[in-house]
Amino acid sequence: MRRAGIDVRAGAVCLALLLAAACGGRGPAPLAAPSATATATPPKAVPTATAGPLRSQVAATSTAPLGAVPTATASPTAASTTSMPETATPTVPIPTATALAAYASPPPELERLALGMKVFEGEFPASLGREGDIFAFGYLANAARVRAAFHNIPVQNRMFMTPTLEGLEELLDRLPVEVAYLGYDLETWEATSAAEQEDPVAAVARAREIAHSRGLKLAIGPSRPFNEKYGAQLAPLVDIYMPQAKAYQARLSPEEYAATMRDLFLTLRRANPAVTLFLDVSPSPKGQEQDIEAMLRCVQAVSDLIDGVWITYTPPETDRVREFVALLGR
Repeated sequence: MRRAGIDVRAGAVCLALLLAAACGGRGPAPLAAPSATATATPPKAVPTATAGPLRSQVAATSTAPLGAVPTATASPTAASTTSMPETATPTVPIPTATALAAYASPPPELERLALGMKVFEGEFPASLGREGDIFAFGYLANAARVRAAFHNIPVQNRMFMTPTLEGLEELLDRLPVEVAYLGYDLETWEATSAAEQEDPVAAVARAREIAHSRGLKLAIGPSRPFNEKYGAQLAPLVDIYMPQAKAYQARLSPEEYAATMRDLFLTLRRANPAVTLFLDVSPSPKGQEQDIEAMLRCVQAVSDLIDGVWITYTPPETDRVREFVALLGR
């Protein structure tokens, strides 16, 4: 048994020597755990919380003034990457406070102007009314509608309009509401009698007599032929002169319009320095639609010579008239 054990051990030793020789003289590798540094894959880097352009932009905009465009901040890895072409960000100019105030506030010479118009419903004029404004109804108007429309319009702003003196005193005796003005619409049409058209000066003198005898102010709105031929004679007879000017507005260039209307108003003012002058404008003079900016230019052309603006319009044009009135500061 002993010899057999020695032989077994001797065989094991020989086997060990043969293995060592095969491994270049090194002994068999130990059965210990492999080294972490020899076999572990390096961990991937975790980006820090502050890396990248997004946070930089947020930080930049958090303290920037309202309306500022954030500028891009390069990321820490920008140097090792291919740069992309930048696209310029369009900038929108922000109006200055002065510019906004100039747009929002009409010039004082426009804000002071009185307003005049025919009334179709009472809410709109009632929201505008101030001293010197004139809101009118015609001789054919329905009495019930007049009472409803003028319910909230003060008496001192009301005017009754007529195209003729025939039967005028009887009409004034039965007006549906009290008024402060008599308006005489003197035109070359069938509604004005032939006798009045042939002698407009005598007709206006008679209208003045009727109006003043009743404590009313007289306002006239003659059409173009009467203004051009008789304006200087009519102005001394009236309290308010509203020359119809829609033909000029529709057919003349801005330069011609300004020259014509300024000459007319200067003539009327020289004839009666105390007369109140209204410019007649319309969103559709003689059927030609115009924008409110064109109407405004008409007013601006003579704003230093007039006291008010009479707006001739129809009910479907009410919204445009509201916009125009706003441009006048009302």
